[in-house]
Amino acid sequence: MTISQPSSARLVVEPAHASRPTLGQRLWPESGAANPIPAVDGLRALAVLLVMFFHAWHNQPGMYSSLADQDQHPIWYARTGLNLFFVLSGFLLFLPYAKWMQGGRRPSARLFYRRRILRIGPAYWACLVILVLTAPITIPSLADGLIHSVFIFNLVPASVFSINGVFWTMAVEVQFYALLPLLGLGAYSLSRRWGMVGTATIMVAITMLVSAASGLLERRFDPNHDQLILTGLVGQRSMSFYLCVFGAGMATSVLYTWLGGQKHGSLALSPRWGRLAALAAIAAMIVALVLALWPSVLNLTAGRNAIYGYLYAILVFGVLLGSPALRRVFEFPAIRFVGLISYSLYLWHTIVLGVFVPSLGQYSPPLRVLIGFALLAVSSIPVAYLSYMLAERPFLYLRRQARDEQPAEIPLAVRASVEAAP
Repeated sequence: MTISQPSSARLVVEPAHASRPTLGQRLWPESGAANPIPAVDGLRALAVLLVMFFHAWHNQPGMYSSLADQDQHPIWYARTGLNLFFVLSGFLLFLPYAKWMQGGRRPSARLFYRRRILRIGPAYWACLVILVLTAPITIPSLADGLIHSVFIFNLVPASVFSINGVFWTMAVEVQFYALLPLLGLGAYSLSRRWGMVGTATIMVAITMLVSAASGLLERRFDPNHDQLILTGLVGQRSMSFYLCVFGAGMATSVLYTWLGGQKHGSLALSPRWGRLAALAAIAAMIVALVLALWPSVLNLTAGRNAIYGYLYAILVFGVLLGSPALRRVFEFPAIRFVGLISYSLYLWHTIVLGVFVPSLGQYSPPLRVLIGFALLAVSSIPVAYLSYMLAERPFLYLRRQARDEQPAEIPLAVRASVEAAP
């Protein structure tokens, strides 16, 4: 759009006519974010590929001797790609609140909920309906589908993995959405007294205490994950258990904004500090790998979520504020493409995997995992792209409308020049 300045102090905004998108632009997926950060798409790709690699191992029979032994296997830690997803959710969704803490406009909870449901609802519900209707239809299966449709099925132990093994994380994610405006209000109040850095520190501490309490309550009252309600309120299938991971992302969002990560499109870090941030990101990934290869280094039974949440938060911070060379790795078009369709890829990959798992038994376990992962990537990406084009992209316009209902922020330089006009 173009801005004209009349003789009065009133600002006139005139829309500019956008050119018609090319075929390539129409076929290339969009993030739909208000302020897209390309490297974040690459980080989403890393998250979904880790989860896919985990399932290529975990969902095949005979890959580990017992459930008790699986967390001693290095590939088990690929499931922490879920932690990276949660860190990214906390980071991205808290950015408007971090900007509010610095004097920006207060985010609208109503518009936030509308945009979130338009983002995650259509593809999820489409996948849910297809899976429910293609399975034997009974009264219990329809009831199960109903509680899945409103994201409360993690409150019922029998429903946590009943339709699609990855759906339970959507319940956790949506329950975090429900709480986010309240968390944003609390953070804003804290920032008035403690500042941005102090608030980020307090957020990490509080969310860590909540998650620790969630784990302790599960072991005290629900050791077998079979008690109604407790399953979804505390323990490993609850939002409270993962709140420290979301909190790591939110704290990263506050620090990122405080350092000027989105201020006029430039970074506040000097090249020297940028290189150090990039080194911190690489170090975080090395530590994550070491803990996966040698889990006995630390007793990760209780603190695994927090440790990997904080390691991935360091990764996000280092990638976004670090050396441009590191950022370019995650901005590579092929990697970004996977990240842009990662939501649909996450929803469908276990369904696709189940189609060819029975045919992999002829191979030795290590080769079976590699072949399974390769087949999964090749076959699930087209399915995910189709899901994106049919069930995600059509709702981008409605999401933009929800964003545009708020009055546009006028850059300070433009505002000053307008106010000074005769």
